[in-house]
Amino acid sequence: MNDKLELNHSDYFLGKDEKIKQIYASDSIVFVLSKLNSHQSLYVFDRGLNHLRIISIPEPKLIQGANFTDGKFWIHTASGTYIYNQYGRGYTMQFLLFNGQSISGLLKDRQSNYWVSTTSEGILLMTDIEHKLYPTKDFMPIKIVKTEKYFLVANKDASFIKFSPNKTIELPLAKDNAASELYYLYADSESNDIFYSAKGMTIFPKLNLAAPREYDVALKEICRIDHQYYAFIANGYCALLKSLDFKTNKNQIGIRCIDWVISNPRMLFLT
Repeated sequence: MNDKLELNHSDYFLGKDEKIKQIYASDSIVFVLSKLNSHQSLYVFDRGLNHLRIISIPEPKLIQGANFTDGKFWIHTASGTYIYNQYGRGYTMQFLLFNGQSISGLLKDRQSNYWVSTTSEGILLMTDIEHKLYPTKDFMPIKIVKTEKYFLVANKDASFIKFSPNKTIELPLAKDNAASELYYLYADSESNDIFYSAKGMTIFPKLNLAAPREYDVALKEICRIDHQYYAFIANGYCALLKSLDFKTNKNQIGIRCIDWVISNPRMLFLT
């Protein structure tokens, strides 16, 4: 029935063998599912019941409920909620939420909170989970770390941009003309030092991308172990790195310095 109290009808399913159909409506569309999902399809109609398109939904096995919220289809099953793009071509599933939980329904309130009903665990509450898109033009990011002031993003050419969700993206910030691709990026939340690896290991002390410090080290991974030292692994060995905030005194700590960085004695072999 439309807003003029007129009845609409559709013959779309006449002669089709879909069974146990479920009908759902939103302000803009009507969609139909099979509880058993035997044809692995979601059928979309306009409010006048004119057929618009079919969306492939191969994942759900037993459909317990569905919603059209935030411009996406939320399909609730005994193994979680599958979210599909309404205009996607080919493979359209975007997310699986509540993996392994039996979900039956969803309600979004005026404060953009999501209330999710389950068949055995009561009601789940999620705060606003809106996804925001930040275009980066021709910059193709491969690594991201969170710092005290912003997010730092790197591409494979060791170029960097920074952005805050509440501010405009700034680009570019730094460019390393490395022959090798960037493959590792790490931010220390205590010191605000940034580490990355491409042609070697480079450190940006205290978020200062204008003052890089370079080491001839094939860094694989690094982590802070206390207020004074980092531990890291590189090709062929593991070692300690003295924090840039502390002076190095190798005689006091009982480990020997790597020969080829004595001019800047902060890198130490573990013995």
